[in-house]
Amino acid sequence: MTLFFRILIFVGTTALGILILKYQRKIVDMVGHNQWADEHLGMGSGGGTYLLWTILGLLVIIAGVYILLRGW
Repeated sequence: MTLFFRILIFVGTTALGILILKYQRKIVDMVGHNQWADEHLGMGSGGGTYLLWTILGLLVIIAGVYILLRGW
């Protein structure tokens, strides 16, 4: 995989991760709350779902950094 392609993937995954972090409330409004996350990640009144989306957004960004630095 070329460096250009890895940079392109990094930019795309970083943008997606930032969008997930920025619009997580709208995402939850669209897809609904996750019962498992609310029960196990806690924080009361549906906070676990927002924490789950935050973790997902950060994992997407980390995956992009990994692809940039290590490649496939």
